Amino acid sequence: MKKVLSVLLALSLVLCFAVSLAEEAEAKVKTGHYQLVNTTGENVKRITVTDNVTGDSLQVGFFDEMLSSGETAEVSFSIPDGEDGEHRLTLEFETESGKIGTFETLSIEDVSINLLDVDTVAGATPIKFAGSLGKMGRYMIVNKTGAVVKTLKITDNVSNNALIVNTELPADGETLMTFTIGAEEDGEHRLTFTFIGEDGAEHSFPTLSIEDVTINLLAADAMTGATPVQFGPYAPAEKEAEAK
Repeated sequence: MKKVLSVLLALSLVLCFAVSLAEEAEAKVKTGHYQLVNTTGENVKRITVTDNVTGDSLQVGFFDEMLSSGETAEVSFSIPDGEDGEHRLTLEFETESGKIGTFETLSIEDVSINLLDVDTVAGATPIKFAGSLGKMGRYMIVNKTGAVVKTLKITDNVSNNALIVNTELPADGETLMTFTIGAEEDGEHRLTFTFIGEDGAEHSFPTLSIEDVTINLLAADAMTGATPVQFGPYAPAEKEAEAK
């Protein structure tokens, strides 16, 4: 079964080289979202996305250290809104055996991409575009618990695919998570969102929908009833609206 792996980034990279939220109040960004499916036939140990203009580079790591054959990683990359996104990026991946595939003309777009076996591809293109993305939810997670959150997890209630982020989120820290389902599938109450605190306590919200939203993680004494989260407007969209 194909599963979605976590993209483990340092907190400074969580927004995938998008400008910070404070900067977004002054300047909008355009973002490409990529589903990268490993069809190489072996483990992929590294995926790197590099901006051909600035040289900024985003290296993706995986929750269980490698992206196994058949598994999928979700990656996002942003540039300033007024800049040209055509053929803006270079996508490179390296397999466990050391094979390296490079595609130097990736555009800022929303697309699913198959990573291919470098030894068997026709020509010099080590990837295959597999179509547009399905329905994507974007979740700005804000830690309002007053303590470190150790694990964030989004699970598909239908397929049991899971996106897990084990990078510690400090008190008042924030990070962006995305989750995608098929374009024709029902996104209403589709997901379960879970976070685990520094004390090991696990809190879940089992009816998260595919949507763009800010999720505030709450301390136990701030919870209303049994709900461990509070929803608000999706922060990047709110900042962009203010900047118009």
